[in-house]
Amino acid sequence: PPSLDQPPRPYTPLLSRRSFRQFGLYCGGCSFLAFSILISRRAAIRHQLKARLRYFTPSTHHLNFKKGQMPAPDGGKEPMMALEALNLATLNVLSFGIMMAGGVSWALDISNMDDLRWWARRSMNGAHGQLDEKSEKELAAWVAKTLGMDLDEERQLA
Repeated sequence: PPSLDQPPRPYTPLLSRRSFRQFGLYCGGCSFLAFSILISRRAAIRHQLKARLRYFTPSTHHLNFKKGQMPAPDGGKEPMMALEALNLATLNVLSFGIMMAGGVSWALDISNMDDLRWWARRSMNGAHGQLDEKSEKELAAWVAKTLGMDLDEERQLA
């Protein structure tokens, strides 16, 4: 396993096979996002066109004279429209997440789980793999003071 002092691999050139493989996830996410935006735009335009009145439609066309109420403009299909909107929003967010994951993995040179573990350990333990005891004690004192606890009593119980 690589140490925390150095990255798991030396600098990867931009035109290497590893870099292209990492960049492929980003490009796939970009194309997936473009297709999901295209689908969302088509759905929005379709609903806008369906909501328009025809040119020679009288203004009393939408009145339901038997019940004295206005019927729903979409024929009572609001739950299906809500489900479609939820599906489109989920698709857009998922495609954006794939694009971001690919971009971050390419920028940080992460191509497998070992590289990801190295970045996680580095962020948790600091750049040199050692914990900063002074900062931790300072933070513990601030939390104890904020919560009104006595820090010495807590250490005696532990």
